[in-house]
Amino acid sequence: MGFALGSDHDELTQNGKEVRLREIVKLITEKLEEISPAYVSFQLTPFLDDIREFKWNDYSVDPLFTYYLPTDAPLDEIFSGFSRSTRNLINKIRKNKFNMGIKESNDLSLFSNLLSKRYEEQGIRFPIKNMDYLTDLLRLYPDNMKLYYVYGENGNIIGSNIVIIYKDKVISWLGTPKPDVDLPVNELIFWELIKIAKETGRMFEIGGADTQRLCSFKSRFNPSLETNYRVFRRRNIGVVAEWVYLNLYKKSSSFR
Repeated sequence: MGFALGSDHDELTQNGKEVRLREIVKLITEKLEEISPAYVSFQLTPFLDDIREFKWNDYSVDPLFTYYLPTDAPLDEIFSGFSRSTRNLINKIRKNKFNMGIKESNDLSLFSNLLSKRYEEQGIRFPIKNMDYLTDLLRLYPDNMKLYYVYGENGNIIGSNIVIIYKDKVISWLGTPKPDVDLPVNELIFWELIKIAKETGRMFEIGGADTQRLCSFKSRFNPSLETNYRVFRRRNIGVVAEWVYLNLYKKSSSFR
């Protein structure tokens, strides 16, 4: 959670922006002092990069990263920016050399099994405790949330992805685990999502730029690296609580 700036923020002078941000930080700080939480953390909206007021008021700030792929250029030009190996694979996908297909679905049962298995292999707790939550989201926001499965030659599901389509972005949100088969499953998923973003006049957001082991694959699509910030404040007990969450709770799998 965090705060959002008004639509007129970009039209303000630099002095006006700084005055407004100073007022926002003052109100946040006053409220936090009133309720006195052990730990508080919130994420700033993308493109808000003035973090000085938070640092001056004794907040800690961490940079966060994501990839964006604009789709203003022609599709062939976007494609030409991919790495050579990625272009070769997608050319073969276009010619159906791998006998794969991608379809939209509302059935989350197989998605849950695929993704929970992947998290368990990494020793990390699956972030969604109750799949009813995702089921409700798919039902309530059919135009903004889509589930896709990739099918192999024998009809088995070999990949999946939940996609958020909102405002000017198509966002790869959950899924894209490394497949068990030796096929370019995620290349197919990303290529299809890039085409959807292009067709609907949106940019494609690829999360996971904070995670080193994921960057090698995702950077092959030639995205831009964007930064936003997490702002947090903690008392002594909050330091302990954060350590427990990051080192014990989050890394303990609930599927063992």
